[in-house]
Amino acid sequence: MQFLGCCLAAILLIASALAQNIKNKNVHCDEMNNFEKQVFRPKYGGYNYEVHTECVIRYYLLDNEHDYYLNYGIEITDLKIEESTVDSLPLSLLNQLTNLKGISITNSNLTYVDKLSLNGLKHLDFTSNEINSLDLMAFDECPKLENIDLSKNKIQNISTSQFSLNRELKKLNLSNNLLEEIDLALHYSLDSFDLANNQLRSFNLDLSPTKIHNLNVSFNALTSLKLTKSSVEINAESNEISKVEFLSLTLCSSLLKLNLNKNKLGSDLGDICKCTNLEILMLNFNNIDNISSCFSQMTKLKTLSLRNNQIHYLNHDSFHAENKIEHLDLSFNQIEIVDEYTMSIFSQLKYLYLNGNQISNFMLIPKLYMPSLEVVGLSHNKLRCSTLFTLMKNFKMNGLAINRDRTVPVNTTNIDGISCYQNHEGELLKSQNNLETILKQSTKEDINFILKKINTLEDKLVNIFAFKRNIEESVKMNTQGVNENKDRLNQHEEKIEDLKEMHRKDDPPKVMEAVTEESIEY
Repeated sequence: MQFLGCCLAAILLIASALAQNIKNKNVHCDEMNNFEKQVFRPKYGGYNYEVHTECVIRYYLLDNEHDYYLNYGIEITDLKIEESTVDSLPLSLLNQLTNLKGISITNSNLTYVDKLSLNGLKHLDFTSNEINSLDLMAFDECPKLENIDLSKNKIQNISTSQFSLNRELKKLNLSNNLLEEIDLALHYSLDSFDLANNQLRSFNLDLSPTKIHNLNVSFNALTSLKLTKSSVEINAESNEISKVEFLSLTLCSSLLKLNLNKNKLGSDLGDICKCTNLEILMLNFNNIDNISSCFSQMTKLKTLSLRNNQIHYLNHDSFHAENKIEHLDLSFNQIEIVDEYTMSIFSQLKYLYLNGNQISNFMLIPKLYMPSLEVVGLSHNKLRCSTLFTLMKNFKMNGLAINRDRTVPVNTTNIDGISCYQNHEGELLKSQNNLETILKQSTKEDINFILKKINTLEDKLVNIFAFKRNIEESVKMNTQGVNENKDRLNQHEEKIEDLKEMHRKDDPPKVMEAVTEESIEY
């Protein structure tokens, strides 16, 4: 019995020692990397290099309930925890790293972000975890944070004051979460704020008096875009936006790049037209059928993309006479005619994409009207093969490259990858891809078409000649009648002279007899 008691005590002692061992577990770096990092020093107005020591940890089970020890902890400036299971932040481990400037915990099933107290921390990356909430003061005691990346998590709510004390913050990434609304009070400028791929229906940013250089709210459920603070670049692609509003023209004047692809704007572009300093404007897939004069004041615009809309024509007055557009994409609209006068306004245009329209003819030498042109896209239009062949030959001679948009279906008539038509009705023929055959058939059709026109002209000429003969005969008959009347008039004049002669000879009976005969004859 005494022996059993001793054994039990020994087992308990060993278990206690093992538990202590687990509790104060040593953590080892799977990788140790030394590198130099370029850092901007405002005090000196330039850059210099910092030496960094990076520790990479993989395949650990970590939490906040145990104490951890990391060899060389004081030397480590950057900590990466990958492919591990982190139930909660290992604060005891992090607090040992007094020189820590960057921390990255990725693909490690982290669900909650505790309050951190790391005075020198500048970069935080908790992407690709299972985070659904944050401590209200999670980053309040990290005053030097410049970059926070919480993308690819399951965050549903963010407190209004969540990042309000991080005045050094430049980049904030909350993309690919489950946010439905955002209401933040950030009284400092951000270089980048990424909210893409959430479920946002509204967002409000109190940034007074500052701005966001690059704002990304793409792939959300926004129905309107109302901007109360200035930005330089805005990406609002793939929402349901039907209206864009700017609180003031000052906000609009700072905007240089705007992406509103795949929304529901229609032809009323509203306050977009007031952004006269825009350099890049993307409006693809918006059901726009009329661009009116919206771009006529945008003298700095260099890239304009209007793909996949319902535009039927371009107007010369829709653009400023001194526009600087270099890239114009009008592919997959309903354009039938591209006239020289309209296109001559684009003196600096380099790339013109007209693929997927209804164009049946095009200017032979575009550089006469657009001298800077380098690339033309004409795939999937209504060009006849002979016309396309001539165009491509002229383009090549004038140093123009041909853009081919999308793959041509198998067994479709084409010239060098661009589909074309072989008859005047516009029916696209199949099962021919031999250029010689296409050109021969196109030439034959041209001849037949010209012959038909000649026959029509011949019929018209026959009718004209017949009409001419009728007129000549009518003139001839009228001329003959005039001559007969003229002869009669001469005869009357001779008889009048005879009567006058008789009257002079005082022979009244003969005069009366001659007058009676003349009256009867007349």
